[in-house]
Amino acid sequence: MARLFRTLALGSLTISGARMATRGFSFVSVLLITAGLSVQDYGVLALALSVSGPVLTLSGLALDDVVLATAARLRGEHHAAAAADLMRGFALQRILMAALAIVAMGLLPGVLGPTYEPVVRGFILPLQCWVAMTILSVIGNHGVQLQERFPVLATSTIAESAVRLAVVGAFVFMGQLSVATVLWSYVIAKGAGVVLLVPGVGAFLSPGNGMRSAAAQVWKLMRGGGKWEMARGGVDQLFSGVDVWLLGLVAGLQAVAVYSLAVTVKSVISQMLPFRQILFPVLARMSSETRGSAFVAQRMSKYGIWFYAAVVLLAAVTMPWAVALFFPKYASAVPVFYLVLPSLFLDALSMSHAPLLYAHGQQRFLLAVSAVNTAAVLAALPAFSKALGAAGALLVHQASTAAMIVVREWRLRRLGVRSFVLRDLATVDDFDRRAVARIVEAARSRLRGLRRGPAPG
Repeated sequence: MARLFRTLALGSLTISGARMATRGFSFVSVLLITAGLSVQDYGVLALALSVSGPVLTLSGLALDDVVLATAARLRGEHHAAAAADLMRGFALQRILMAALAIVAMGLLPGVLGPTYEPVVRGFILPLQCWVAMTILSVIGNHGVQLQERFPVLATSTIAESAVRLAVVGAFVFMGQLSVATVLWSYVIAKGAGVVLLVPGVGAFLSPGNGMRSAAAQVWKLMRGGGKWEMARGGVDQLFSGVDVWLLGLVAGLQAVAVYSLAVTVKSVISQMLPFRQILFPVLARMSSETRGSAFVAQRMSKYGIWFYAAVVLLAAVTMPWAVALFFPKYASAVPVFYLVLPSLFLDALSMSHAPLLYAHGQQRFLLAVSAVNTAAVLAALPAFSKALGAAGALLVHQASTAAMIVVREWRLRRLGVRSFVLRDLATVDDFDRRAVARIVEAARSRLRGLRRGPAPG
C-alpha cells in the first residue's frame, strides 16, 4: 500500500505541476480570446466546439472508459496480451468510425436549419480537423494512462497549452483573431500534444494474438457489459452539448458565453487536481481487492475535499476583482461564477465512482441512472434557463450531479464498497501525516534534482 500511495503521490505531483503550468498558459489564452472576441462571438465559439462532442462519442461507441478500465484490470490480473489486444482492436475501430463521422460532418450545416447553419458552415473544416486530432489524442492518452506513465501525460498537456497560447498570440499580433482562427489554434495545439503521446503506443504494440484476437476482445466487451455502456454513453454524451444549444435558444448567445466561460473557469480549477485521471487505471487494476480499492478511493476523496476547500475559500475572496480585472466584459456575471464553486466538492466526492462501478460490472445500473438524469436535466433546463439564464443552467446541472452522487454511492455500498466517509473529512490520522510527509519529501527530492541538473556524461 505504501508503494501504491507513493505512485499516486508522485503521479499527482507530476501532473499537478504540469497542470499549474498549463493552466497559466490556458488562462492567458482565454484572456486573449475573450478580449479579442465579442461576447456573442465567444458564444458562437462555444456552440461550434460543442458539435464535436456527439461525433467523438459515436466514434468510440461511448466505450472509452470501460475499455480503459477493462484493460487495466486485465493487466492487473497478468493478462497483458489480452489487454493489448483489446486496446489495439478498440483503437482501430475508433479510427475507422471517426473517419466516417468526419466525412458525415460535412453534411451537418444543411440539417441544422437557418438559425444555426451560419454558425457551423464557416467552421466545418477546422472542426473536422479538431475531431481528428482529438481522436488521436484520446487513443494516445489511453495508452499512456494504461502504462501509468504520468510524466508523458504531463509533458503532452504542457505542450498543448503552450502551443495554443503561441498560436493565439500570433493571430492577435497579426490582427487576425476570429472564431475560425481560434479553432485552428486548438487544432494545431492538439496536434503538438499528440506527437508527445507517441510513447503510449507501447500499450497497443505489446505482444498480443493478432488482429483477429483484437477484434474478438472488442466484440466480447461489446456483448458483455459494454452494450450497457454504449447505451449509457450514447444517452449521456450525445446530449452533452444540448444544454448549450437549449440555453442559446431560450436565453441567447450572451447567456451561452457567460455559461461557457464559467464552465471553463471551473475546468481550469478542477484540473489542478488530477486524482481522477490517475485513479482510473489504478482502481481498475485493483478492482479485485475490495478493501484496498475502497481505502484508496476514500483517501483520495478526502484529500480532494481538503484541496478544494482551500481553493474555494481563495476564490470566494478574489472572484469579484479577478473577473473585473481579467474579464471586464463579464463583470456583471460574477454571481454566476460563484455558482460553479460548489461543484468542485461534488467532483471530489465522485472521482472514484466510475472506475469502481465499471470494475464491479455495473454498466447496466449506470445506464439506468444516466437515462433518468438526462431526462430530468432536459426537462428542467428550459424553464430554469428562461428564468435565470446561465445561472439556471448551472443550478440544474449541480442538482443533477448531487443526485447522481447519492445514487451511485448507495449502489457501491450495496456492493460492500464505500468511496467516501463524511466523518473522515474532519479528522487527521497517522496515515494522513505519513502521506503528507511522503509528498513533501517527494517534492523536495524533485527540487534537489532540478538544482543539481542532469548527471554528467
